[in-house]
Amino acid sequence: MAPNKTDVNDADGLAHLAEVGFYREVRVKSFDAMLVRTLVAARRQMLKMTVQISNQIRGLMKTFGLVVPKVRGAY
Repeated sequence: MAPNKTDVNDADGLAHLAEVGFYREVRVKSFDAMLVRTLVAARRQMLKMTVQISNQIRGLMKTFGLVVPKVRGAY
């Protein structure tokens, strides 16, 4: 651990890790794989937000005595 975080100390630390062999090569994923993963993550987030909003609306309506039925299979 270097006491001061500078570019020189960072480079020295990375060089030391390379000498010791304390790293592992990783496979870089293709652009298409990253695109699909991003789209899946975005869809998951949108579904989560949709469920949260519908639950909030249901909770607010319940305060006024109105019961909003749960919708299943709409997402």
